[in-house]
Amino acid sequence: MSLFDYDPEGHSLVLADGRELLVHDGRTEGPRWRIEVGARLVGVGSNLLSIVSLDEVGQLTIWSHETATEVRSVALAVPATGLVHDAEGRCGAIHPGGVITLVGGDPLEHAVPGATAAAFAADGALLVGTGEGTLHRFDAQGALVGTAQVPGPVADIAYGAGFFLIANGGSVHRLDGLEVSHVTNAPEGAPVKHAAVNEDGSRIALSAGDQQVYVLEYPSRETEGHAIYGDRTINGLAFGPGDWFGVGLDGGDGNKFDLRTGATHRTDTHPGRQHNRWILMNGFGHAEPEPAPRPAQPVPAPRPTGGVVAPPEPGMPQGMKIFLAVAAVVLIVSLIAIGMS
Repeated sequence: MSLFDYDPEGHSLVLADGRELLVHDGRTEGPRWRIEVGARLVGVGSNLLSIVSLDEVGQLTIWSHETATEVRSVALAVPATGLVHDAEGRCGAIHPGGVITLVGGDPLEHAVPGATAAAFAADGALLVGTGEGTLHRFDAQGALVGTAQVPGPVADIAYGAGFFLIANGGSVHRLDGLEVSHVTNAPEGAPVKHAAVNEDGSRIALSAGDQQVYVLEYPSRETEGHAIYGDRTINGLAFGPGDWFGVGLDGGDGNKFDLRTGATHRTDTHPGRQHNRWILMNGFGHAEPEPAPRPAQPVPAPRPTGGVVAPPEPGMPQGMKIFLAVAAVVLIVSLIAIGMS
């Protein structure tokens, strides 16, 4: 279930927090509009033409990018667990019995018991994954083409540059046609929950556990960058335009990273909502650090007089030291695991 999206044109950043749909300008990260829907949201999306939302009772709504104006709303009447959508405007609801797609006309049911994730291909084909690791591929008309198998339950599916990327527990796989190939493994004890592919297939992204995200060059699988969150949960990944990459967080917040420079932006808080802060270790960007200035010669402190003791020098809080030490260990272990995959 992804509660975040960032379209390839960079028009909008879309997030969800409970029943609240939050839309931000994709370029400035400023709040554009927000609205509360009838039930808890289980998926949001941003495509070239519109915003899409899906709630847990199967209400699928298409909105304008610029204002909270409904373009179309369809009651699919299923216990929805996630949204499937693409940049062209195709969309649908994932539910325990399969996927119902809405592509222009009437809803079309794809029966897949135990469905957990889905994604559209560029030609309108649909891939549906299950908790048993089975992949069901349908053509654009809804006919089953065939099935394939990956080890472990399917948590997420992404599509880009002609192939599907499947996050399935402790590993990530690729599907071409009905042929499965291994891509990489997750760090020990940190299953892959979200996956993304950029438009030309030169980068893939995965979240490991709740607080780590990695971007890999593809097909070399070299680690291009990473981020570790100290106190927030990742709930979605998406590539934007150019070198921009987005991460959604619980509570309706998100970050944008420039993968080339390492620049980090956050979504601005909507008026009337609580302003949240979080701890982030950013490992994106290849810019060479500036050389450190030559340290100044130490100057002896004056001897205290009159029985007054000088206050201690300010230093880093102990909690921050512990977090950075733990994050460094997790990062080293995770990078080793990713590199050896």
